[in-house]
Amino acid sequence: MMKQLVLLFFLLTLNKVYAQISIVDIGDGWKQRVDSAITLIKTYDYDKYEVLVRHCKNVGFWDGPFSSIENENSIVITKNDIKGKSLNNIAAILVHESKHLELLSRDKNTDENLEEFICYSYEYDFLKKIPNVEIWLLDNALYMLDYYSKKTK
Repeated sequence: MMKQLVLLFFLLTLNKVYAQISIVDIGDGWKQRVDSAITLIKTYDYDKYEVLVRHCKNVGFWDGPFSSIENENSIVITKNDIKGKSLNNIAAILVHESKHLELLSRDKNTDENLEEFICYSYEYDFLKKIPNVEIWLLDNALYMLDYYSKKTK
């Protein structure tokens, strides 16, 4: 009887269990920085953590000008962002890009400017929850919100 109850409890909680995000390990501690950023998200905004793990299956790195999504379930972080000193920035990137993935899973035809506005708003909401967050991260998110709000009118 006890085994059946444990099995039932496990089955009822399955909808909250997500596959682990695969992070490309290219050395230099990059994988550990992403792992730490994911832990930071989980610590300060569990709802955003759930969106991240629900929609992102892979995190990789690239030499492009900005971090982005690579496909319907992958985030790529620029080498400049990953080499930067701010773990909060990496967490903000993951939060921002996971919102893109969530929006993409719902509607592939969202206006690009509106989508960016939504993602920066989501990122800003996350950043406000981090104690002693760098001012430049908040300022950048506000700047981008202002920029995209003017483009969506």
